[in-house]
Amino acid sequence: MGLSLNKLLDFGLLMAISLFIGWYFYDAYKELASTENLIFIAPIAIMTLGLCAAEFIRNLREKEAATKQMESIRDSIPVMVIFTGYILSLEFIGFDVGTTLFIAIFLRLHGEVRWQWIILYSVLFGLIMSYFFSQMLPYPMPMSLFPTDY
Repeated sequence: MGLSLNKLLDFGLLMAISLFIGWYFYDAYKELASTENLIFIAPIAIMTLGLCAAEFIRNLREKEAATKQMESIRDSIPVMVIFTGYILSLEFIGFDVGTTLFIAIFLRLHGEVRWQWIILYSVLFGLIMSYFFSQMLPYPMPMSLFPTDY
């Protein structure tokens, strides 16, 4: 089973991400092993490591296809652009409105055409996540609709 350069690079990147996430979680835990400190870090670290493991397994099973890889890169660029816009706009439009808009644009970009579904899903998800983070994080966040000390 010979591995191509692309697969080796993919595995190397997955390994680097996994090692960084493991180091970051260990460092945060070592610094302050409290629920308040780890409430955000632990779930994200676990999900990221799980996604890295799933991608590693998927990569082992998948046959190499250059055209599929180019399509994947082409599909990723618009997502990176809207995510960058999302992050940069949070200070101005707030986490709640920004998250709702990001989800709506993301769904539309990935082919969802039912506007009722886009609006319902993005509003519900955006508001639930915003409320959760506004209640759970120990520091204020910029919000437009939810009250905050920001």
